[in-house]
Amino acid sequence: MPTKFRDTAKATFEEYFSGHDYDELVRCIQEWRAPAKHWQMVVDAINLVFEKSDRARQLLASALVRLASEQVLHLQQLLFALNAVLAAYDVRSSAGSDEIAINITSTCSGNDN
Repeated sequence: MPTKFRDTAKATFEEYFSGHDYDELVRCIQEWRAPAKHWQMVVDAINLVFEKSDRARQLLASALVRLASEQVLHLQQLLFALNAVLAAYDVRSSAGSDEIAINITSTCSGNDN
């Protein structure tokens, strides 16, 4: 995957985490005209958000759901990205899988840990 696209995607999500401007996020994604690369954008955003606050993780979760529901991001690309992240972190056999499951549950429900 070209580094320029990935760097731009990461910068866009960094801006989204600080400014919370969902409409700007959508505009940027649409301007890229690269739906085949959306899965990599999602993987990079997820990897980026691991180092961020709970609020940033909630913003990303909400944005991904909304992007998929508004068909800005195709569900197939989102699922492919989630599968890639899970495979990379081998969540099924890791000792930290309970913590990850708790974080996913709290993010989806909107609760903070």
